[in-house]
Amino acid sequence: MIEPVRPLRFFDDALELLDQTLLPGEEKWIRLHTPAEVIEAIQMLRVRGAPAIGCAGAYALVLAAGDAAAVREAQEEYLTTCDAIITFYGQGDEAWKRTIDNELKKIKGYRGDKPLLAHYTYLAEPADDDKEEMIEFEEPDLINGLEGFSEAEMDAFIQAVTQSQTASP
Repeated sequence: MIEPVRPLRFFDDALELLDQTLLPGEEKWIRLHTPAEVIEAIQMLRVRGAPAIGCAGAYALVLAAGDAAAVREAQEEYLTTCDAIITFYGQGDEAWKRTIDNELKKIKGYRGDKPLLAHYTYLAEPADDDKEEMIEFEEPDLINGLEGFSEAEMDAFIQAVTQSQTASP
């Protein structure tokens, strides 16, 4: 069986992205270190397809961990342009999470009639009671990253986006 090519990988605190603008003639991997670099890669179509774009957005938020202004700026850009969203819930507290959830309720104002294929929440350190409860109560659309980033934890998100894409006319 032929293994599928994964256009993204997270390695050594950077997103490595297969530059899809050069395919099929050349295989070139680009290392991205900031959310701004990831946004630029998405805009320049270096990453293509809703699942890959959604995952690139999630990786961008991982890169922004600890920088609330960078996370907020990236989130607003993604609300407008991305087909799927992962909310990075790391340093913020429960009140911050409610604020983000309320912001997402306004998504139609950002996107017009463009549908959102999936919305997941990525839980990151530090662990707290709210995050532990989300896991314990098996809140839907959750990616548990409390013990570090795992590609396997991203699989449900990728499946949801892929299924939404194939179900759309």
